[in-house]
Amino acid sequence: MNGCPSDKEIEMKKTTLALAAFSLLTPSFAFCAGIPILTLNSATINYSNNQVTFSGTSFEPLKKSPKVLFNAASLPILSFTDTQIVATLPANTKAGTFSVIVANSLGEWVPFVLTYGATGPQGAQGPAGPQGPMGLMGNPGPAGPAGPTGPTGPPGTAGVPYYSAFYDIFTGKYDPTVPLAEIALRNPGTYIIGGMQQFQNFDSDHSGFVYCYFLNYQKTVEVNFIPSLPFSQQYFPAGGADGSAYVTLPTNGFYTVQKSTAPETLYLYCSQWGSSSDFEVQGGSVTAFQVQ
Repeated sequence: MNGCPSDKEIEMKKTTLALAAFSLLTPSFAFCAGIPILTLNSATINYSNNQVTFSGTSFEPLKKSPKVLFNAASLPILSFTDTQIVATLPANTKAGTFSVIVANSLGEWVPFVLTYGATGPQGAQGPAGPQGPMGLMGNPGPAGPAGPTGPTGPPGTAGVPYYSAFYDIFTGKYDPTVPLAEIALRNPGTYIIGGMQQFQNFDSDHSGFVYCYFLNYQKTVEVNFIPSLPFSQQYFPAGGADGSAYVTLPTNGFYTVQKSTAPETLYLYCSQWGSSSDFEVQGGSVTAFQVQ
């Protein structure tokens, strides 16, 4: 790519807060020149052979095949270049609007709404339903007394900021007691944690809330907890069989690893409230940059 993406492109791709925050803290670090950014500009359907061609950039930055999820199912990839993907659509696909996710080998991904066949004009948007009450978290216990301060160590030499990351595509139903992702913070210091998760609601009768949070330990049951970072939450509408109702939830914050506890691992958990079991995770990414 030539230069950094525009603000409009960043909004369209919903780039993680962690990348933007890191570029502000270290303006001399040529981040945009070093990491290609995935874009998805258009999708063209060939109805004679039931194939779809996607056009964009950075589909194969590591010369590895990208992934295409069509309504939560992987599509066979017929051919791919860095600017084009040709995939086969499911047989007997009916006319309608479908959720598509395209992801490259760097873990970058973008959502896309694909219209298949002829559709009528869109009706007027209905009024928003009432928002239900949010459940209360348990009160945290009292903090223990501070321990004595240890002796000051000798000054260290300046080094390059440490980078650690975890990427993956998650699909299907989930267990709120099992982490969606984990990220290892090997060195003492302060990290910018960033990422986002996409969810879809296939239940046409129930809306609700989804919330995500990080813990520095693995939990075994759904009980009260104290998040290691502030948790994110978002309302999601009722969906349907085509999975057209989906939300993207950012997961961001700062976290400091002490010398006495390094290395540490953060675990990402997400839960939902208000919907049935037809609520599924569609994809996500987690990134950490050490800034101190």
